[in-house]
Amino acid sequence: MKKMIMVLLLTVPLAARYHRVTSSQEFARLVDNYKYSVACFIPDARQGGQDLSFQDLKDHKKYLRSISSMLQAAASKPEFKRFLPKDIGFIAVNVAAKRAQNLVKDYQVGHDPVCYAFNEGARDRNSRVTDPSSTKDLTQLLEDSAGDDLEKLLIERKDEQNQERQERIARYYAYGGFYPYGWGYSWGGSSYWAQPYWGWYRTGPCYW
Repeated sequence: MKKMIMVLLLTVPLAARYHRVTSSQEFARLVDNYKYSVACFIPDARQGGQDLSFQDLKDHKKYLRSISSMLQAAASKPEFKRFLPKDIGFIAVNVAAKRAQNLVKDYQVGHDPVCYAFNEGARDRNSRVTDPSSTKDLTQLLEDSAGDDLEKLLIERKDEQNQERQERIARYYAYGGFYPYGWGYSWGGSSYWAQPYWGWYRTGPCYW
């Protein structure tokens, strides 16, 4: 039981940084929020003046929807998800939406989706993938753009998380097996509640 509690206390919530946006304003906010990001601009299936048969149009719509799935899978890559959730973002931009249509010209979006890498909000003009076919295309786009800096950042974040984990373990044992920022109890009939930053404590016998 005690081991299970400790595991729960030391677990850090993880979230894949994947976003779907329908406005240029939200897109700009997100790329500025991350150190590195990949954005794919997804057009309407009929955009570009293509004359498609019903079946071709249906297939193309299905492909366009798959771009979002590729971005979501890229965001879930273990090292990105675990160590770089605040540093890397993957963004699907629906440029068919009214509030995002001004991005079509800015990013040269035609009939097919186009993806770019961004560094602290600035587009890497040497990075561009048109018509991506796999998650690897998107992660490779990011890695090629960031270069060695991405590996350095990954090492830095791993060291930071390891240090934070060691500090949490030390705090856990310093309170006799109780986590100092929430609730805890141990065997032997004693219960200790502590919330140091809120200024209240409760100690005493407890037999539950």
